[in-house]
Amino acid sequence: MSLVKKFRNKYLNIYSDLIRSTHPELSTIDIVKRISQIMLILAAIEKAAQASEETIAMMTLFNMAGMRGTFTYDFYVRRKDPFAEQATTCSINKMNLL
Repeated sequence: MSLVKKFRNKYLNIYSDLIRSTHPELSTIDIVKRISQIMLILAAIEKAAQASEETIAMMTLFNMAGMRGTFTYDFYVRRKDPFAEQATTCSINKMNLL
């Protein structure tokens, strides 16, 4: 089992216990419904964060609003580029720095 799944299960169990202790009148089905609602909210938040990150990456890439600094470029563009390390190595080799 992956570490992420292990932690997810841990916190789901804690949340389930919390609901049981604060709302003992709820059935197991109602508890599962509450947990599923919270999980849906988390998925929506994750999607919104991803969209925001993609927007900042585009702003950085095209230097909109002067966003193209070294840090913003490295954080939002280069870290997601699978060829970034290869491109950096190639450009260093072309400049005879190695």
